[in-house]
Amino acid sequence: MGLDTLRAAEALQNVGFETRQAKAIVSTMNDALTEHVAIRADIAELKSATQSDIAELRSATQADIAELKTATQSDIAELRSATQADIAELKSATQSDIAELRSATQADIAELKTATQSDIAELKAGSKAHFAELRAEIAELKAVLTWRIVIALGAFAALTRIMP
Repeated sequence: MGLDTLRAAEALQNVGFETRQAKAIVSTMNDALTEHVAIRADIAELKSATQSDIAELRSATQADIAELKTATQSDIAELRSATQADIAELKSATQSDIAELRSATQADIAELKTATQSDIAELKAGSKAHFAELRAEIAELKAVLTWRIVIALGAFAALTRIMP
């Protein structure tokens, strides 16, 4: 409800203003109030608009939160899946590396075993040949010593006959 201009002009006239002055004052006040002062209806309209804006903002915010929640859950699920795939791939690669290392180690052990057995066989053969040579030398020395003993005994016997 606006300013009752007739009542305001009459009130001014009752306190001593001339009609022309009262109308000018009331007209100026009415213009000022109409243009610059909010009335209850204006405030109610702003309140309603503000509440509507707040409700709209609340709804939009809740929708954004729900969308972010869904996107975050999706990102987490995607990350979990990717992480599990990476772990499975790493596990597979590690198992493959272990199997490869085991195979290489077993091959190295077999190669070392073969080389060691070969070295042992060579040493045995070399030792047998060396022992055979030593036996032959011992037999030769035995024969030589036997002859020397026989000669020495013969010389001793000859000397004992010569010497009474």
